[in-house]
Amino acid sequence: MIFDTIIKQAKFTSKQYNLKLVEYCVGNLFTHTVIEYNNKKYMGLTLTPKDEGEVYLTEYTSLEDIFEKSKYYDISKRAVALSAVNAVGQFLLDMEKIELKDNLRTLLSEFINSHSSKDDKIVFIGNLSPVVLKLKQSGKDIDVFCRQTNDKYLGVYNDIYEYEGVSKADIVVITGASLIGSTIDALLRFTHKAKIVLLAGFSAGGYYKWYENMGITHIASVTTSGFVVNKNTVLEDIFDQQCYLKEIGN
Repeated sequence: MIFDTIIKQAKFTSKQYNLKLVEYCVGNLFTHTVIEYNNKKYMGLTLTPKDEGEVYLTEYTSLEDIFEKSKYYDISKRAVALSAVNAVGQFLLDMEKIELKDNLRTLLSEFINSHSSKDDKIVFIGNLSPVVLKLKQSGKDIDVFCRQTNDKYLGVYNDIYEYEGVSKADIVVITGASLIGSTIDALLRFTHKAKIVLLAGFSAGGYYKWYENMGITHIASVTTSGFVVNKNTVLEDIFDQQCYLKEIGN
């Protein structure tokens, strides 16, 4: 499973650099973990799961403890573990000094527009609605599969049809939250027709090289440098962060 693989990679890196756990929280909107290296802090984020089981906070003593408890079929433990993975990923991205852009939604829209034709079927797993809207305004053929929101008139369908949808797609965009329940593994088994399979969103903030040889062609996410999570934080705030899109070797 991809989730197990990125847990192992993050665990290895945390030991290699002796990364320290600073804080963690399962919030109403964001689940986050903060780690520290040489007095510099790095935050990893994921969307707090909704309607997928009871969400509560477990106590952890270290990054090792977070990664160890990720093996349980527990939505809260999985969310914290993914945010910890993303925190370690942010640390590696900072070390690498990758090229950054200003707006993830614009970056995704421009990339997909430039790599698709009007005849390409584009499928989103998870409703990145501002990106979908921009692409539809450009005349793109798009279906969206989403658990929370369905509207057949807008091309937003229940996710029970997502496997059929991706099997017909030329471009697939999968949100990073799919890593929590390992649904991404099943989805990737049906993307044989797709020329681009893009893992996207702030929940996809892990190190891009960890995803090599998995069937994912690109990863797009945000950096969390300077981002603050508190009770007043809203979803739009994360899109003010700088972002990146990286091609993945397969």
